[in-house]
Amino acid sequence: MGGEVKVIIGSIKEFKIDFTKLFFAKEFLGNSIFPISIEVPSGIPDQPLFMRDTFQGAINRSRDAVKRKPEGQFG
Repeated sequence: MGGEVKVIIGSIKEFKIDFTKLFFAKEFLGNSIFPISIEVPSGIPDQPLFMRDTFQGAINRSRDAVKRKPEGQFG
């Protein structure tokens, strides 16, 4: 192991970046985790009413971020 893992994050919110780094560090022990954050729209209202909207917004952000930053291994 001991490689680099580049993760694209469709948010610039610090807690989302920190959580993503923590998750990938546990999944890829011994590797360096490099988050690449980018602000992208979720495509849903700022205050979603339903959990499905929250999930859809996360999916939308992830897909858009990966399109804009294709150098990542995960998004």
